[in-house]
Amino acid sequence: MGKSRGRAIVIAGVALLVAVVAISPALGGPSLKKLVKKEVAKQLRNKQGPAGPAGTSFDANATLPSGQTLTGVWVVTAGAGSVGQELIVFVPHLPGDLGAGSVHRISGSSTAACPGPGAAAAGHFCLYERVSSLSSFNGIFNPATGGPGADRRGAQVTYIGATGSAAGTWAVTAP
Repeated sequence: MGKSRGRAIVIAGVALLVAVVAISPALGGPSLKKLVKKEVAKQLRNKQGPAGPAGTSFDANATLPSGQTLTGVWVVTAGAGSVGQELIVFVPHLPGDLGAGSVHRISGSSTAACPGPGAAAAGHFCLYERVSSLSSFNGIFNPATGGPGADRRGAQVTYIGATGSAAGTWAVTAP
């Protein structure tokens, strides 16, 4: 009989505690959620978690570290007699512009500078053409100057005088 009375007292105590926690917010007291948040904040105050992995910042003004590669996809469509263009943006930016000898269109075999999709040698931009119904590739241009090459912020791919589309992938590696 002593054990059952002890259980009854424990059950009544737990029920009273639950009732107080449930009624407290209604009476203007803190809710359980607020109490937990307060306790967690107190325990975490002045604490710092472990440092995250070292890596590349994708901030709009960040610079891609030397040897790091960016990749992406591209599509150009053109109508008869019109210009088809795709602006490819490098975020983060390259440390500097790339000259005409450092931008490549690969529609067949790979090269030392462009060993295959998803890859580019340091200081090179590789445009891998996967499919194309366009016959008039015009070039890869620096959008800031209009000349051949690539700007540190991106490149412009241009086809002219054809009807159709071309698509593929690209890779650029910071020098």
